[in-house]
Amino acid sequence: KIMSTNQEASALSSSKKRKEDGNRLFGNKIYSAALACYRAGLEDLPPYAKVTTNDQGDGNATNDGTNDYRNEIINLEVGLRSNIALALLKLAEEKQLPPLPGGVATNNQEEVHKLYTEIEEECNIALQLDSMNPKLYHRRGLARQYFAEQNQMQLQCDGDSSSSSNDDETQLRLDEQWKLAEEDFK
Repeated sequence: KIMSTNQEASALSSSKKRKEDGNRLFGNKIYSAALACYRAGLEDLPPYAKVTTNDQGDGNATNDGTNDYRNEIINLEVGLRSNIALALLKLAEEKQLPPLPGGVATNNQEEVHKLYTEIEEECNIALQLDSMNPKLYHRRGLARQYFAEQNQMQLQCDGDSSSSSNDDETQLRLDEQWKLAEEDFK
């Protein structure tokens, strides 16, 4: 979709506003609404693929500032995806809490697993844009730690019910998951 300069500026402004709104909601611990704002901010984000560097390919900004503009959009996308991951982490944590007396249990492991999968996916996308962002590695590491812990519990629960070769494969997979999580925390 081709946008005029005014449309791009309006889309960028809208995306920034949605991020700010999401940050306010997050600060008030209204994580689902914050998440919706961050996702809407991603949808509003103007495209940056058509914004290119100068002909020399040296990465220096052209006279019209297209690299600055492109970087601003990329940084906003990284920030939105990082915030999405954090909001998803908070939602996952809430779902794992024991219910209050007289409350309804919300510990749906399938739903929690889905949230952690989304966290890892958002971080992976953002890390393609900013591979030096420590927050993204930490958040992805938390998701990977969750998967490793879940698999470790499953392995312990299975105990004697599976064959030793199956246990060996599962342990190798588990070791790999722990290794991935630990790498993100370095």
